[in-house]
Amino acid sequence: MAAKNNKASVLVVDDDDMNLDILQHRLTKEGYLSTVIDNGKDAWDLLDSHPNDFSVVLLDKMMPRMGGLEVLSKMKMHPILRNTPVIIQTGDVGSKEATEGIAAGAYYYLTKPFDPDMMIAVVNSAIKNFERQGVAVHNVSNAVCEKAAFELATNARFEIRNTKEALNLSSAIASLAAKPDKVSIALLELIINAIEHGNLCIGYELKKSLSLSNKLDEEIEKRSKSPEHRDKRVYVSVQMKKDDVIVTICDEGQGFNWRKFKEFDPVRLMEPNGRSIAVINSLMDVHVQYHEPGNKVVCTFMRK
Repeated sequence: MAAKNNKASVLVVDDDDMNLDILQHRLTKEGYLSTVIDNGKDAWDLLDSHPNDFSVVLLDKMMPRMGGLEVLSKMKMHPILRNTPVIIQTGDVGSKEATEGIAAGAYYYLTKPFDPDMMIAVVNSAIKNFERQGVAVHNVSNAVCEKAAFELATNARFEIRNTKEALNLSSAIASLAAKPDKVSIALLELIINAIEHGNLCIGYELKKSLSLSNKLDEEIEKRSKSPEHRDKRVYVSVQMKKDDVIVTICDEGQGFNWRKFKEFDPVRLMEPNGRSIAVINSLMDVHVQYHEPGNKVVCTFMRK
């Protein structure tokens, strides 16, 4: 499977030379540019001096001179590197270890020995989410007119069909927030989930399978144009309060068991999808409440 990544660059950090060779060979085969380093200290020095050079970092958890979580901790304190996705390589991801890594900011894991196809799918997913969320955050700063219009309104209602529209709307709404960067990402992920899972009926297992075969984007485009799905919409309503903004997102799907995705699951942390709701619920400064049967979600965040 060929990854369409436009030569995205990956930093691979591991003290096992054989593992480095395997990872670099597979990443190169998939079209990635890769840099390999055998210890955390040198990896951090490179990241600190070239913070814009890498789209994703694969970190071994246990390494000499500086462990993976220490590198991650330093990245999260850096104004540029804090947004770079990190994939932790480890021998096991139990609930305690997952909690520790999540608290440090790691939402992607690979368990050794790793499956090469899963590794590429996780890398693809991390980079895709990073790039998409980066656009959402960037758009917030340009949403001056949208923010002014929202501030004149009490209620607003929108119909969304695709990811481009989701990007534009999530950024515009987030311009009202006290913490707009986090809110824009949270709203974007929830609206995209409504499009893909709700309206296009791409459930968790199917999305994982399509990600592993690198056919997810192709399938989304095909379903979006099909007679069964092309007229479906995601309905977004915005209610402005004195101190808060309430955003309601409804899709035309059958709903899903949102409860199983509300918390982090160590198994899903090692797969390319299924973590966004838990990230939002735990870390994004947005209160999220799903309503049965799962095709309606209400988000509340503080206004500026």
